[in-house]
Amino acid sequence: QPLADSADGAVKAFDHKPEPGEKALCAVSDEPFTITAETKTAEYEGKWYAFCCDECAPAFAADPAQYAVQ
Repeated sequence: QPLADSADGAVKAFDHKPEPGEKALCAVSDEPFTITAETKTAEYEGKWYAFCCDECAPAFAADPAQYAVQ
């Protein structure tokens, strides 16, 4: 079940590790994008988050509670 939706079905938090082809909203920038094999992901409090670029993953790791879906 997605926790946050965009108009195109992209979600910010997943209940599973996102797979290539799924639509996501970057946990840090809120940019919509499509998951690829190279997409960085992180698990926090039982939910999975994906990042649009390599720079967003460390920002999430530094303070995941700031970006996590409540």
